[in-house]
Amino acid sequence: MIERRWIQKGYRIFFAIALLICVGGIPAYAEELVPDAGEITGRVLFISSYSYAWETVPEQICGIKEALGDGVQLDYQFMDTKNVETAESEQLFYQTLAYYLKMVPAYDVVIVGDDAAFQFAMTYRDELFAQTPVVFEGVNDGELAKKAAADPLVTGVVETLSYENTITLAKKLYPDARQVVGILDDTVTGEGERKEFQYYDTVFPELDFVEIDASKLSQEELKRQVAALGEESILVYIMCSRDGDGNVYAAAEAIQMLSDVAQIPMFSIVSHGMGKGFLGGEIVSQEQMGKRAGEMAVQILEGRARLSLVKLHDYEKAKWELGYLNLRQNSISDLLYCPLLDGRGLIPYGFNRNHVLLEALFEKIDVLIFVDSDVQPAVLRRRENGTVCLEEIDFVGAHLRGMEMGADITSSDYSGYSILPPADFDGMSALLYGLHKEEMCLFWHDSKLHRGLVLQGADMPEPVSTTKVLGGNLGIRMGTFPTLPPFFSPYFFYNGVPFLARGEDTFLGLAAAKNRINCLDIGAHIFHDTYGDYPAVPELRTDSSIRDRLYYACTGWIGRNVFLRWQTGYDASHFDWRAEQLEVGARALFRYTQDSRFLNLPNIQQAAEACLPDMVVQYTRAKRAWDDFMERWFER
Repeated sequence: MIERRWIQKGYRIFFAIALLICVGGIPAYAEELVPDAGEITGRVLFISSYSYAWETVPEQICGIKEALGDGVQLDYQFMDTKNVETAESEQLFYQTLAYYLKMVPAYDVVIVGDDAAFQFAMTYRDELFAQTPVVFEGVNDGELAKKAAADPLVTGVVETLSYENTITLAKKLYPDARQVVGILDDTVTGEGERKEFQYYDTVFPELDFVEIDASKLSQEELKRQVAALGEESILVYIMCSRDGDGNVYAAAEAIQMLSDVAQIPMFSIVSHGMGKGFLGGEIVSQEQMGKRAGEMAVQILEGRARLSLVKLHDYEKAKWELGYLNLRQNSISDLLYCPLLDGRGLIPYGFNRNHVLLEALFEKIDVLIFVDSDVQPAVLRRRENGTVCLEEIDFVGAHLRGMEMGADITSSDYSGYSILPPADFDGMSALLYGLHKEEMCLFWHDSKLHRGLVLQGADMPEPVSTTKVLGGNLGIRMGTFPTLPPFFSPYFFYNGVPFLARGEDTFLGLAAAKNRINCLDIGAHIFHDTYGDYPAVPELRTDSSIRDRLYYACTGWIGRNVFLRWQTGYDASHFDWRAEQLEVGARALFRYTQDSRFLNLPNIQQAAEACLPDMVVQYTRAKRAWDDFMERWFER
């Protein structure tokens, strides 16, 4: 039985059903599979720092409700700190909430919105909800969030406002600017943002960072200081909920008041002022933060191992998390962005897998299991009567049993289709030797007998140590990081056309062996439906889609082999004979299929060799960014 992490030590399993299959050179993508919230029940309390009338609160609640669904009861308590923020009001709220919590059934999760509610919850947690999971959102004080999140019952979303991108945009529009002027107040949220704002004077040393503290100024003086700013200034609205006269402002009211007197454009990092006096900026969505907090609550309520497809290339959450860790901008860019995305839509396989790793680390997952989209949790066996059948197996249990035996990485081969379709031509061995896949020679030569299928034996073999891991049947104990490097597979160009190299799982296995990380082959040969039409026999000569798959497999192996030689230290001249074999095999495969693309394989090999320096640069950048992330993540 898999227990909730909230209750006792156990595993939360994250199934990364990563669609890393290359069809025509373009990988398929996966959408995030959120558990059906309608099937989730429970009680959630939302404590807001403000009142429902404050602009951001309805947006946050909307996002929370969307994530929780109809089956979860959501109740509210409002601190209203924008209007009343004293020690007496906090104590009265504590007494009221304590009485309320005694009179109603216990809540399963408490969500707290913004800094005041978060600080309140951390101060009075032992008295009010000591054993209840707490999810925070909209919090600006990153340091407090870090400390609180060390408790396994506390997690959440930090509101990382995008100062860097907003100021960079403003500099492009106003290159003569000499200072950044931030409008702030002394509320709890304002103090949290003050730390963040002051930090960026180190990022932009050419600019002076100046504050206008609304809490210390009368309304007239506040307007006067804003009106006096000229084009040498970049004006950034951060927070203005009260002034020195005691006036309390809704965000829209403050924005309108200040934009009416400002002689220069105001930039913003919050969403609720767009279209009301702001020129622009990179903004934070309050609704999205609420939704993310609600999704975290759903995961807690569900309390079971969950199947989840990771949404690739939706960077908002990752940008928040990486910004929260104060990663260098170059590192964030290298972790989240691939140049091949522009106009080509290609993403290297290793790059995709690293996004899955990031998501698993952000979600505090214990065990990550990769299952490719073309495999099933079953093995292909031959019955005593000679017929072939699919038999379901507990492959998740197999991976977990491997972990219980001390493995940090678990993997296994496949039953079902090989990537090599049935074929029969002279030169098969030469081609495979040229592609460094000689271990597949016997299988390919015998493929007409077995129809290209691999069968699992009658019994599941005992786990054995291995250095070979397969990305589509792979388990990783996440605590193994930061010992392991990131996944990596390079890309290269031939005649201006990009090709994706394979091998991200191969490189991981090599790194594991180098670092003496325990890898086990668990013997769970899950079914591999490579061509998507089992039990049909793949017809290489008549089916263009089968030839496409083999062609891109060949180009992927070529790219892998070039980089692998560099990584293992072998001199390229050592492989001259293999290059000759590739020439022979490519011609033979062309004669068999009449597909002229296969004649290009030797030229593609030469192109990949020429691109090796660029591959090394790709690897160096990926490794540097990952090391930066690992250092900050595990020392946070």
